[in-house]
Amino acid sequence: MKERKKIENTIGMFDMLKGVAMVFMVFAHNASAFPNLIFDKAGAESAFRAIKFMSYVYDISIVPRILFSLVILPAVAMMPALLVVGGYGYRKRPVSKSFKAHFKEMIKPYIVTVLATTMCNIFFHYAFFRYLPGALKESLKVFAGLALGVSQTIEIFGHTIYANGPVWFILAMFWSLLIFNIVMNYAKEKYIPYIVFALSVVGWLMSYLKFSPWCLSQGLIGVLYAYIGYRLKKNKFFSRDFTVKDKILAITLVFIPNLVFISFGLITEMADNIYSLGPISYIENGLMGIFLLYLFLRMNSLSGPVSDGFRKVGRYSLYFMCVHTVEMIAVPWYKVAEIFGDKQMVGFCVLFVARVALILFIVFLITKVNDHIKKLKENRTEKNTVNNA
Repeated sequence: MKERKKIENTIGMFDMLKGVAMVFMVFAHNASAFPNLIFDKAGAESAFRAIKFMSYVYDISIVPRILFSLVILPAVAMMPALLVVGGYGYRKRPVSKSFKAHFKEMIKPYIVTVLATTMCNIFFHYAFFRYLPGALKESLKVFAGLALGVSQTIEIFGHTIYANGPVWFILAMFWSLLIFNIVMNYAKEKYIPYIVFALSVVGWLMSYLKFSPWCLSQGLIGVLYAYIGYRLKKNKFFSRDFTVKDKILAITLVFIPNLVFISFGLITEMADNIYSLGPISYIENGLMGIFLLYLFLRMNSLSGPVSDGFRKVGRYSLYFMCVHTVEMIAVPWYKVAEIFGDKQMVGFCVLFVARVALILFIVFLITKVNDHIKKLKENRTEKNTVNNA
């Protein structure tokens, strides 16, 4: 009998998942440029935002509905899974040191993205519509949304403020890891599970507000996911051997409930602060994220151009997400989509490939520039050392 390869904790163990998540994110966002396709026909209804469901699923029979749900299932579990990954890599540090590190790693790229998106929005809006006052007005709405960190387009005092796009996740990750580190520093260990759950409930309740500034609502729910990731690593969860009974239990308590929820249109959309069944939704979704991580880690032995390509994308997922935000918000892709007329599916595929290629090219340029700057700094340091010797 062939011995199963043990999963080891390595720096890039989640890179494949990150890479797939990034590419799938572009795929999902590409749908907005083609509203007549099935991808963008999932309608939504809500009662005071308490219950939101995809009304489109009720227009199709049970078998296509289940198949549709199987496609949606990993998509809605991706972001919770990535927040769990954040907790998996957690290291306890003094609060001030943690803040400085996370600010440098996440908030600085976010600020650069805010400025780049605003400037590019002015350029592309003027290039497409040839009206500078309109370009400036629209770009001010973009800047406001990014600066306030609102993940949903809102209206305040009659003024529209646009959503901050994919980088909502960066703010959520920042808050989740920062707040989790504060809890770990000051709370007694026996109280930590209760505290992180209480914080997640506060985050969920904040989702009922008109908007949650700087994605604090998602960040508070992310504290629970960070704790889950921390416990998974501490208990060496992914290195364990699971019995058939364990796997049946996971399918019964995690996979099937999530599939049933989605098949009835009950969804979790962290970006839009939607949790159809409240804590039940985001807890079940988090568990589905673990399920997803487990499956991807079992595929880590795969090698080849496709899997290695996804891993490489995963290693630069932060850059990928930032660049995707710039092109998604700044470029009016719906105007480009009009070129394809009634050939919507062809247009969707062409635009999807073009957008991924564009993002990868820009990420490549960014990494080369960063490497060059790093090399210059190293040479300068080495030169100063020699001069001081």
